Amino acid sequence: MVEKERTLCANLAAACKYSIQHLNDNINALHDSKIIYTSSFFITSNFEALVQVAEFATNNNIPFGFNLSAVFLIQFELEKVKKGIEHSDYLFANEDEAAAFGIS
Repeated sequence: MVEKERTLCANLAAACKYSIQHLNDNINALHDSKIIYTSSFFITSNFEALVQVAEFATNNNIPFGFNLSAVFLIQFELEKVKKGIEHSDYLFANEDEAAAFGIS
């Protein structure tokens, strides 16, 4: 993106196609993680996977990074965003996302 600071440049198709089955088949691979990071885009495509990974991080004392990702998610999915924040050790946002969350 030109002349705009972004915290994340995402391929949303990846989040839209991610299956809970893939997560369940590979959850053990997360045990050796030093940090787990995800974006809020999973809220609209696979919220169950986002919550499962966030809870896994919390339950296994693995630092969890969570990216607010987009203003529209804060505007329309605030309770789900808060669920991700509840588990996060690190929260990422650009200026617009932070401002939207601040007034929510």
